Amino acid sequence: LGDSTRGLMFPTLWPLVHSLGGTKANQGIIVAAFSMGRVIVSPFYGLISSKRGYRDILIFAHLIVAFGALWYNRVISLRGLLLAQICLGLGCGTLGVTRSYVAESVEKRDRTVYLGRLTAMQYCGFTCTPFLGSLMFHLGNKINTENFSLGNTLIQVDPLSFPAFLIFLGSLAAIVMLIFSFHDLTPEKRAQLQRHHEFKSTSRDQLSTVTSTTSLNNGSTINEEIGPILTQAQIKRREDLCAIVGLILNVITKGSIGCYETIGVIYAQQNFRMPGPDVGFVVAACGAIGVASLLAFKQLGKYFDDVTLMFGGIAVMIISCLLLIDRIRPDILFQDHPDLAKKTWVAAIFLMYSIGYPIGHTAVIGWFSKAMGKRPQGFLMGLFASAGSVARVGFPIMTGFVAQQHGLDTVFIILSIMLAVTYFIIFIFKSSFRHAIH
Repeated sequence: LGDSTRGLMFPTLWPLVHSLGGTKANQGIIVAAFSMGRVIVSPFYGLISSKRGYRDILIFAHLIVAFGALWYNRVISLRGLLLAQICLGLGCGTLGVTRSYVAESVEKRDRTVYLGRLTAMQYCGFTCTPFLGSLMFHLGNKINTENFSLGNTLIQVDPLSFPAFLIFLGSLAAIVMLIFSFHDLTPEKRAQLQRHHEFKSTSRDQLSTVTSTTSLNNGSTINEEIGPILTQAQIKRREDLCAIVGLILNVITKGSIGCYETIGVIYAQQNFRMPGPDVGFVVAACGAIGVASLLAFKQLGKYFDDVTLMFGGIAVMIISCLLLIDRIRPDILFQDHPDLAKKTWVAAIFLMYSIGYPIGHTAVIGWFSKAMGKRPQGFLMGLFASAGSVARVGFPIMTGFVAQQHGLDTVFIILSIMLAVTYFIIFIFKSSFRHAIH
C-alpha cells in the first residue's frame, strides 16, 4: 500500500500541480514531500518494531495513511497538496519495517529471494497502480459529466485527486487484516525463530564437506573459498563499511527512479503530447513485467549472485538514461520516422521499470541485509528505507530545478554519469563485495 500511494497518484500528479498553478520545480518539491515524510519516520518505525513487534506500528501507520488520503482528495492549493503528500509519507514510512519482518522470518541464505518477492509486491504497488490511477481519473470525469454527487461526504469527486479514494479504502482494509490475520513477531518470538534458523544452519554445515584451511602467521585461518576468517573487531569494521556502501547504493538507485517519477509525465507531454493517464498505462505495463522479473529472482539466484545482479541492473539503467538524451540520438533518423522517438521513450521506460531498477535495486537490498550479519534488521532496514527516501527527496527536487533551468537532457546526462561511475566502482571492488556476504 505504501508504494501504491505513489503509483496511484503518478498519472495525475503533474496535471494536478499544473492546475494549481505549479511549475516543474514545484512538481519536484511535491514529489519529494512524500519521501520527506518517510525520511522522518522510517528509522523510528524500525526501532519500535525491533523493540515491540510489528502489528501496532503498522496499524498506527495505516491510520495516518487514511487521514492523508482524505486530505489529498480535498486539496485546493499547492501548499495543501504539499502537506497532504508529507502526511501520506508519514504513514507510508513502513518499507523498512516490512523488509525487516521478511528478513527475520527466513534464513540468511534465503533473504535475497524472499526480499525479492516482497519487493515485487512493493514494486507492483508503485509501477502497476498507475493503471488504476488512470482509471480513477476517467471514473471521476464520468461522475462529473453525469452530474452524479456523493452527497455530503468526506470524498470529493475531482478527477485529478479522486485516486486518493482508493488509498483510503486500501488503508482501512489493511488495518482489518493486521488486526485479525497478521502473525506478529514480538522480541520473544524473534529470538526463538533466530535460534531455530541458527540450529538449521549449523546442522547443514556439519553435513557439508569441510573445506581445507591454512594457518596464517597471526594465528587466524584462511578458507580457500571465501578468504580470511576475521576477528569480531574486523567483522564489525567490515559491517560498518558495508552499511555505508549499501546506503549509498540505495540512494543512487532509488534516486534514479525518483527522477523518472518526477519528469516521466513531463517528458512524454513535452515531446509527444501524451496525457498523464496514458503515460500511467505505459508505466503500469512495464511495471508488471518488472514484477515478473522480481518473482523470477529465485531462478536468477541459481545462476547469478547479488553482485552480478547489481552489475546487470545498473548497466541497464545506464542504457535507459542514454536513450532519453536527445542530443546524442541521430536527429535525421527521427525526422524520417516520427514515431521512432516515441518508441525510443517506451524502450527507455521498459528498460528502467522492467529490468534495470527492479533487479539492480533488489540485489542491493539482498546484499545489504546479508552483509549486516546478525545485527538487528529492524533498525537497519528502517535506516536503509530512510536513505532511499532521502534520495527521493533530493533527486526529485534537483531534477525539477535542473529540468526547469537547463532542460531534460541535462538531467539524463547527469544520471548516466552517476550510474556509470557507480558501475565501475563496483567492478573494481567486486571481490570485496562478494566476500562481504560470505
